[in-house]
Amino acid sequence: MIPPTTKSRQGHSWNVGGRLCQVVILVLVSITVIVFAATCFASISQTSDARLEWQIRASVDSATRFQTTTATLEQFTDTNGPTEAQVHQDEVSAQSGDPNGQFHLALYYATGHGEILNPSAAADWCKKAALQGFAPAENYLGLILENGFGTPTNAVEAVQWYHRASDQGELDGMFNLAISLTYAQGVQQNYQEAFNLYEKSAQKGHLPSMNNLGTAYLQGHGVSANLDEAIHWLKEAATHGVLIAQWNLASVYGSGAWGITNYPEALVWLRMGAENGNPLCQNFYGWALRKGLGTTPDLENGWYWTAKAASNGV
Repeated sequence: MIPPTTKSRQGHSWNVGGRLCQVVILVLVSITVIVFAATCFASISQTSDARLEWQIRASVDSATRFQTTTATLEQFTDTNGPTEAQVHQDEVSAQSGDPNGQFHLALYYATGHGEILNPSAAADWCKKAALQGFAPAENYLGLILENGFGTPTNAVEAVQWYHRASDQGELDGMFNLAISLTYAQGVQQNYQEAFNLYEKSAQKGHLPSMNNLGTAYLQGHGVSANLDEAIHWLKEAATHGVLIAQWNLASVYGSGAWGITNYPEALVWLRMGAENGNPLCQNFYGWALRKGLGTTPDLENGWYWTAKAASNGV
């Protein structure tokens, strides 16, 4: 028979061992939970940091008109290099008073095609055609006056010519008038009227207007904010090669600023913009690849696109 004291000690020893085992198990479980929570928090923190960084970068960009397309003399490059015979023919036509010939001659002088770069002459010939009611010339004369190309800058008069072109249904004129109304350039700001012009020209296939219509829906300028409509019009422009629209879509999906975050979708548009030569998309695409946003981390290609953007001035 085992003495009671011994039995008591054995029982106590077993209880201590059992409790110690329970404590060890509890500690291990706690450590596991802590490690798991820390891992999840780090993942959430990294995602939050990435989203915040994207928002910061996007907000800096939005300060520059949210990358909306603006009136620019680059539109003069629409003309292809003419032959010497074509230039001569348009000179004869212009001298005879034909507005089409006058407009073509203005473009040659504005772009230097035919080796006759002359901003002042471009302004003169464009005005001759515009005064005859030739809608493309009316729009381009607005650009000339807005930019002070070969003539003193006059934003108010520029708007008047945009208006004339717009009234004739000239899509570039409608777009440029909308830009002036959006940013109060030579005219009182009017988001509603600008929206109507963007919508009308976008529905007729004007790609820059599609982008700006999308940003109007996104920002609620002249219309109630509507994310679905914004994405629809931005995609219409982006899929037709509008670089700014590709960046804007990437920002919508990547920044989280509009209630959605979809890094894989953002990456699609960043890549498209990067491959099409948009330095801003190249820079962000490289950054996203290095961060592993929407894809597995890829440092080599990430740094390649970052360097590409840097070589393009970003």
